[in-house]
Amino acid sequence: MIITQLYILDWYNDIIRSVTLFENDMYIFNCIHKDVNNGEKTYYSVKIDEISSQKIRNVMKKKKLTTGDWNSINLIFEKNDIDDHVFY
Repeated sequence: MIITQLYILDWYNDIIRSVTLFENDMYIFNCIHKDVNNGEKTYYSVKIDEISSQKIRNVMKKKKLTTGDWNSINLIFEKNDIDDHVFY
């Protein structure tokens, strides 16, 4: 798979929370662990449903995100963060 778009939503202490577009599907892409000894990171990816994907695209078009935008993104992440959709 080739990432065609990457939206970095949050980057704190070298931990990245992002949304990626692979071909025509959008995924939540999160770093969930960083080994401080060797810098190795573990990521997980969750395929987002089409409605959530469009909502995130609309938010990402904005130059500055509001608290409401962040709340919307967090709800989308929670809604789509389902075990049978997760890839490590």
